[in-house]
Amino acid sequence: MKVVSLFVVASAAASASASFDLLYVADRGNDMIHRFDGGSRAYLGSIGGGGMLNNPAGVYADASNGRLVVTAENGTFQFDLWNGALLNAVGFYAGGHITKAHGSYTFNTNFNVNYLGAVVPNVDGWYGAPSLPLSATYTATAFRNNVLATVHGGTNWREYSYTALFGAATLTRSVTLAAPATGQIAMSQTSNLHLAASGTTNQVISASTSSNFSSTFNIPNISVVKGVAFGHGDTFYTCGTVSAGNGLVQVMNTNIGYGLGTFGAGILSDPVAISTIIAPEPSSLFAMAAGALLLRRRRKSVH
Repeated sequence: MKVVSLFVVASAAASASASFDLLYVADRGNDMIHRFDGGSRAYLGSIGGGGMLNNPAGVYADASNGRLVVTAENGTFQFDLWNGALLNAVGFYAGGHITKAHGSYTFNTNFNVNYLGAVVPNVDGWYGAPSLPLSATYTATAFRNNVLATVHGGTNWREYSYTALFGAATLTRSVTLAAPATGQIAMSQTSNLHLAASGTTNQVISASTSSNFSSTFNIPNISVVKGVAFGHGDTFYTCGTVSAGNGLVQVMNTNIGYGLGTFGAGILSDPVAISTIIAPEPSSLFAMAAGALLLRRRRKSVH
């Protein structure tokens, strides 16, 4: 029955004309990546279970390459975005957040260095990617329109011009955040709003591209906010813990402080990062549902 319901959920979502978000949530509590339909808030299964991931920290869903890239303490992993099959694994400690920049998946190495790490689709090994002016322990990374953003030292939001694969990044703007942020950061593709998850409190910190203004606001229902990602329209998503072993995703409106609901209770344990795909094409959702169906059938045949 669970397989049928998953396929029906994916099929129904694919047939709907309205935009919706497909969410991939990295969960350190149970070492998996969980999938949700952000519109219906339905659970669509998990990727990377069975002890494969050790403390996942970052996740990036790349619809253009059909890949899901995960950073964890035991390496970087590339999965098929739709059926969850492992495509590539590099055993390098990569416990930081991840984004896509110029054909590579760029991530924080959690080392005090002047570069970020990177893995490339279909290529084994990892690389020293953007060369940054400052050596620091960078805790988060985001990329938009040739602008690479990082946070280090808690309150230092820095933006760099980054225009070539593995090239040097030139500092263009620095903002002192209104409160420390050690969690995931996100850059809106449609507005001047940037967001940073506190990582230790229930706050999200904003930073505007049009000024050096920064402010904080509280997220309802979550005690410690660790992940943040933009959805379509005026929505964004935060994730974190309500209490020890109990996680949640909170949907928010970009009109600061306006909550739109929650999901993931009873499934999420310690969610730390989110990646979203906005309105994927129907064929991709069918592929995801079919992949989940095949995977479950294989598991049954083993038992």
